Amino acid sequence: RVDRDPADAGVRFGLGIILARAGRHEEAIAEFQRSRAAPGLRAAALYHAGLSFEAVGAHHLAEQTYRAALQALEEDDRFNLNAVRYRLGRVAESVEDREAAAAYYNEIAVDDYAYRDVAERLRRLD
Repeated sequence: RVDRDPADAGVRFGLGIILARAGRHEEAIAEFQRSRAAPGLRAAALYHAGLSFEAVGAHHLAEQTYRAALQALEEDDRFNLNAVRYRLGRVAESVEDREAAAAYYNEIAVDDYAYRDVAERLRRLD
């Protein structure tokens, strides 16, 4: 489908998902980056690119990408804001930035203390 319509961001995003699931993260990143220009896909494409950056160990690129995803989200989109903040916290933990990790987890805890394992992560960071 990408060959038929290479400008279709939705098709590119779907291909990125398939590539990421297959463990082909570097190829997936390229597809997510191509699809992020579409207004309705920007936040999701950035989030998934961040996941793939994490998978290949590019933590600083993942952080930058997740920060861009936060900016692309609406303030009332609590579910996705928390998902991106969680990933930012995990990236901060990966690079041993305990202060940043705690800050991201605290932002989530204020909104949803029961979100995933945030409470446990905060206890371990204290």
